[in-house]
Amino acid sequence: MSSSSNVDPMKKSSIYATFGRYYGEKLYKLLFDCCSGLPGSFCYEVLKCLNISPQGNADLVLNQQGEWIQNSSGGSLLVKKIELTSAQILALNTTPITAILAPGIGYAISPISITYQYNYNTTDYTGGSNITGYANTKTIVDGLFNVSSLIVTASENKSGVVFSSSSTSADGIVENQSLLLGCNSPFVDGNGNLVLWILYALIEI
Repeated sequence: MSSSSNVDPMKKSSIYATFGRYYGEKLYKLLFDCCSGLPGSFCYEVLKCLNISPQGNADLVLNQQGEWIQNSSGGSLLVKKIELTSAQILALNTTPITAILAPGIGYAISPISITYQYNYNTTDYTGGSNITGYANTKTIVDGLFNVSSLIVTASENKSGVVFSSSSTSADGIVENQSLLLGCNSPFVDGNGNLVLWILYALIEI
């Protein structure tokens, strides 16, 4: 039996010999300093990536789609930031954007208000219609809120807040469905972008 068979592969010196000092140090920390809680350790970086900390919101849980969601109907309000590029605005009538993922069985998304910031570039949008938020299995007819097309077709920066409102004929609240953004008529020509902050609650169905 060769002497190499007596080398403990878990020793730092053996890891260094195999992978070199730079990558060996990284591997050693991954194996042995994982849960030290120190910056640079594997678990620390994973927790940081997942946005987990002692200062985190105790009313939220991480679902299997990678979204932080309210763990009961009595938790905090949530905010989702959506940035629509010019290409997305121009295609919005045929390619809706998923703004908020489905919250899970037993819950539905209930939008409250939408803060908007339109950043004008060099060319006006023309045409278009209101940008509507609606459940994935519904249509714009059953929309939960509208951001006026006049905001997007402006020749200057625009910002403000609109509140969620459905028509009396709408049937828009659906259990465990994502929230889409879409419009009925296409915007053309423009090159500005639109940022939305959707304030919403998860209601227990």
